[in-house]
Amino acid sequence: MLAAIVNKSAIARVLGVKTTALVNYEIQEKRVVAKLKAGEQTIEFQQLVTEFAEYRKRSAKDMVVQPMYSHVYAVYNSKKSTSYEVKTKPDGVYCRCWDWTTNKGLFGKSICKHSYSVLFALGFVSLGDYLAEQNQKETAMEELEPLAEIDFEGLKMWQLKNLALRWGVFPAGDKRFRLTLLER
Repeated sequence: MLAAIVNKSAIARVLGVKTTALVNYEIQEKRVVAKLKAGEQTIEFQQLVTEFAEYRKRSAKDMVVQPMYSHVYAVYNSKKSTSYEVKTKPDGVYCRCWDWTTNKGLFGKSICKHSYSVLFALGFVSLGDYLAEQNQKETAMEELEPLAEIDFEGLKMWQLKNLALRWGVFPAGDKRFRLTLLER
């Protein structure tokens, strides 16, 4: 599991050295001891976890995102001439690339540079922000469920106004309500 986060390339990126400068490394309790040609350096495990996400975010900025249809995007990597289909769902962003699939198997959740590209195109800066908004939408929908039982035709004008103010709901096609709003 640690191999996805702790590897020679990731350690070199965190230390700001070329991978050829890294001779070996040793994983200890909450840190990694990197053995360089010029000595040793210790890296806290959290630094590697942060680099794991940041590297993918940096790589995502070079991608081209093209909406295909509802919640499905084509992500094109011009550097490698590859493309992947990425789907957004309320519980996450899904891709079929090797990185996403491997990390999903290791950690139970996943994100890759293609997923980050879609999130950025949608205006999010992180998976956490995306999931928080999805949760808010779900909560809002649950709050609106009682409206399904309301007989809008039988309501009086003051009841319609109260509903509109309380729920932000405007009955579609209700001329009485529309006329009252225009008279203001």
